[in-house]
Amino acid sequence: MRCDLCFCTETYTKDYEHAYHIKGEEIIFISKRRFCKECNNLVYDKDLDNEAGRKAIDIYNKKFGIQKE
Repeated sequence: MRCDLCFCTETYTKDYEHAYHIKGEEIIFISKRRFCKECNNLVYDKDLDNEAGRKAIDIYNKKFGIQKE
């Protein structure tokens, strides 16, 4: 993984407050994200980013009583 701003390849993870908007509802939660060690920019991490998306959908579904089939 590499930073899009400074091209540094050294990264770290930390808790990050996400705010997703799903069907007009704001879903806010904390999960891990990857950051650049050099400039602290968010760095794309397929696994962490996909996990956050799934978590947002799960929270939305629980909030509105939508069950998995």
